[in-house]
Amino acid sequence: MRRSTRGILAMNISLSLSHNPITCMTYGLLLGCSDIQQAFIREQIKTLAALASHPLLLPVLFSAHQQQLLNRERKKLWVSLLKVETESGQTGAPVINSNIFQKKSNDYGRITKHVLGVIQIGSAWESYSKALILGVDSIQENIIYLNDLTTEPRKAAVKAAATILTEWLTSVRHKSDVMLWDFEFIVKRGQAQMNAVRQAPTFQK
Repeated sequence: MRRSTRGILAMNISLSLSHNPITCMTYGLLLGCSDIQQAFIREQIKTLAALASHPLLLPVLFSAHQQQLLNRERKKLWVSLLKVETESGQTGAPVINSNIFQKKSNDYGRITKHVLGVIQIGSAWESYSKALILGVDSIQENIIYLNDLTTEPRKAAVKAAATILTEWLTSVRHKSDVMLWDFEFIVKRGQAQMNAVRQAPTFQK
């Protein structure tokens, strides 16, 4: 499992796991975590002690954490788009409480760079979200596989943990789908803003 920052996300880890379904022993190697992230993982494992024996707990935990990180970036990007729309004045969609943003400016060079940044970062978050969704689907497939592979007397315990992890993943998958749609919307609206700014009379001068 690989979760890369690509230079813009505060998550850069590699996780390798091996599991013996007969002995139910799991061995893993985790690279890339800071001291703070390691402490967070330890606390999460303690909190989720009832699920700690399941070999896919960490992949589920990391997927949920990545979704939360991306969702925070989604909120920040939406505010950035609203700010630049308000500043450019090139919008047909009035924003409630737009008075909290900077008033209209004629510095269309700076505004263009701001819009470009929204589109570029939004496109990156789209890619991250799609990769996250694929990863979630893969984990769900492996949970089913492990259920079938595990033998007695551990089978009941593994299935019980799998039920909880599957519900958790279903929630992460749903949130990721909605988040992806929001990123796609922001990018399209950013592209529309770019066209409007470039066609503005002040910019053309």
